[in-house]
Amino acid sequence: MLIKYNIEQITAAMDGTSVGVLPSDEAFYLVTDSRNKLINDNILFFAIKGPKHNGHHFISSMIEASVKNFVVEKLPPENLRENCFFIVVKNTLKALQALAAYHRQQVKARVIGITGSNGKTIVKEWLYRVLKDDYAVFRSPKSYNSQIGVALSVLQIQKHHSIAIIEAGISTTHEMDQLEAMIKPEIGIFTNLGTAHNDGFDSLDQKFKEKYKLFQEAKLVIYNANSEPLASLMSRESYPSSLTWSLNGHGKVHIDLIENKASGRHLQFNFGSRNYDLSISNRDEIYVENLCQVAVVAAYLRVNPTALKSRIDDMFQLSARLEKLEGKQGCQILNDAYSADLISFRLALNSFDNFCTKDRRTLILGDFEEDTREKELLYGEIGGLILKHGFSRLIFIGKDYPWVVKGLDKKIEAMHFLNVQDLLDSAILQELKQEGILIKGAHDYHLSKVADSLAQKTHQSVLEIDLHSIGHNLRVFASFIPTQTKSMVMVKSGSYGSGLVELAKFLQYSLVDYLGVAFLDEGMELRQNGITLPILVLNVGVDQFDSMTQNRLEPEIFSLYQLDALGEFLRLKKIKNYPVHLKFDTGMHRLGFVQNDILMIQSSLLKYKEEIEVIGIMSHLAASSEPEHVDYTIEQGLIFKEICDIMESFLGNYVIKHILNSGGISLFPQMHFDMVRIGIGLYGIDGNPKINCLLEPAHQLKTFISQIRDYPAGTTIGYSRRGVLSRDSRIATIGIGYGDGLLRHAGNGNFSVLVKGKKAPTIGSICMDMCMIDVSDIPNVQLDDEVIIFNKEYPIDNLARALDTIPYEVLTGISPRIRRVYIDD
Repeated sequence: MLIKYNIEQITAAMDGTSVGVLPSDEAFYLVTDSRNKLINDNILFFAIKGPKHNGHHFISSMIEASVKNFVVEKLPPENLRENCFFIVVKNTLKALQALAAYHRQQVKARVIGITGSNGKTIVKEWLYRVLKDDYAVFRSPKSYNSQIGVALSVLQIQKHHSIAIIEAGISTTHEMDQLEAMIKPEIGIFTNLGTAHNDGFDSLDQKFKEKYKLFQEAKLVIYNANSEPLASLMSRESYPSSLTWSLNGHGKVHIDLIENKASGRHLQFNFGSRNYDLSISNRDEIYVENLCQVAVVAAYLRVNPTALKSRIDDMFQLSARLEKLEGKQGCQILNDAYSADLISFRLALNSFDNFCTKDRRTLILGDFEEDTREKELLYGEIGGLILKHGFSRLIFIGKDYPWVVKGLDKKIEAMHFLNVQDLLDSAILQELKQEGILIKGAHDYHLSKVADSLAQKTHQSVLEIDLHSIGHNLRVFASFIPTQTKSMVMVKSGSYGSGLVELAKFLQYSLVDYLGVAFLDEGMELRQNGITLPILVLNVGVDQFDSMTQNRLEPEIFSLYQLDALGEFLRLKKIKNYPVHLKFDTGMHRLGFVQNDILMIQSSLLKYKEEIEVIGIMSHLAASSEPEHVDYTIEQGLIFKEICDIMESFLGNYVIKHILNSGGISLFPQMHFDMVRIGIGLYGIDGNPKINCLLEPAHQLKTFISQIRDYPAGTTIGYSRRGVLSRDSRIATIGIGYGDGLLRHAGNGNFSVLVKGKKAPTIGSICMDMCMIDVSDIPNVQLDDEVIIFNKEYPIDNLARALDTIPYEVLTGISPRIRRVYIDD
């Protein structure tokens, strides 16, 4: 991000000491992540230390990329300092926070600070949507609510912003002190207080006091007077003043929830002299609570009732997501047709860099109406970003084209259309082949129509994978393991049906330590798509060693035959010190050496001591998340430790020891050893209740209604006439069947899907490509209505029970013809 301060101001704000020749720049692009594409020459890189990384380790590579300016805790060796400038501070994270606090003092925006146990990001995004037409609004990107995220958010508030919305999240005591110093909110929103993320606090009361610190200098705090225990704890506080609301009359703002058969559900309330009447389309309590928070804040900020109603109606038609799509003619598409501002554009560019593997890149861009800065300055910066991120073609839609061209490099091919329909009517989109395509623009421009036109129409049904939830789940697992313990994520079976390469790219960016696959071809595909992480392959045939070594894949070795064959191959190829993991069977009784094999293993390793390097010893737990088998699991761990002690003594060096899977990570801390393996738990599914309640389901499988028909009682539905109507019924046909993974056991009423939030049971047998559901009790069902098979609110376990199986099998059984869409909220 660009910060417009000279180096003396920055150094003073951070209480740092300067070393080297002072740069003369009056503005710097602040970078904290060495993986991000560098966007300009005047970079200021903060070498921040984290639990699993240290930015100081990347200083040399940043210098090689022509970065000259650094904020460090310790100077690098003398040979790296030539022609560079360093600000030396005691703590780089605190220095970044001090700079953010300094910047906060310079801007005049009214800051809205949001904290709570849940709902912070949703409330922030909804509030932005309803305020942006009346105010110049900044909101913190995505879920930037951590110690680093808040600092980066605050530093992006510009002088032209009249309102800034910043969310703050903490996981333990004393963290909010730093966040409050940066945010200094005028208005506070306390969403709720629950048990999520409780581990860092001694009690709910302590958790409340820590979160409440955010509002110590605020003028007003807004919260639900009916939300317990929050309301009781808030009532103890005398400062600042509060604006409460409720659905039952206890708050200063009384909101009525109205049910009307003709007009649906409404929220109605009075604020000042204005009457608000808002339509709502969801019965979920959390949805209603979040909407009430947003409505009360908007009313307090004097948003017109008619305008608020219209904006909320529009808001819930938005997709609010980054969609990663497979395109026609070999294209890759990242669709961000949601917002148009410079901050979200930068985020989309970074996501695109991590997603796109194509050499040729096209950007389809709409007017940046949401950004209120001067056009020449705005589009000049956009033009620089287009060049830096390797786009060779720009397709621009809207009236600002002259400003874009003015700031665009002549090497970039540019073309212009006044609106989306003009582009769709042209032949340009049909000419795009083997390209990466980023689509970016405001929702009002209907750029999603362009994405629909370019996307490969393989199937009407969609499996959505929420990358934000996967990132959250990674952090949950990380919270249970020591910082020095590595993490391996299993991406076998196409990442449990979620997409092998796409998930691996995300995980590589998320700094996991290892990936695990089942078979060699999976590992080879990852290497061919730019994955550089260490990869463990669970099953390698002796005839596959050549491909294995060429792709730098680490095998699981589980038999003496396999071990000797590998040694002979490596000797023949003159390959030295090839890394392997030895697999021991401690109780799973599937694959692996046993303790009695140790002497023969040692004999083989001595024979091939120059060729084979044992870097890992592993085993697999048989029943880690099942309470009745705790003693068995502990016994497996003891056997494993004994084997590891013997082998490490023989080898004379440290090896990576790993036995725990997702289910055991929180239950058996004594077995964390050097690495844990995360499998289906990554997607929010875990048999251990202690950790499952903290995880977020990452999948949504949905389809659409293809036909609706009314039939009289006695009519039979589907193959073999198995579905017999006991009453006059309305039957809908949906576009998913056993060929897609919705197996036949789900038919004949054994499973219900969700239509308009209500259950609709299957009727008759499941067909290969479709099935029928009974929607008789659901009003206003129409063609193309969305049908949920499973999602966060309607978990996959329901379908697994209907099929008499487990979620693993459901996910891996979803057909490749179902389109995968990757959501990055």
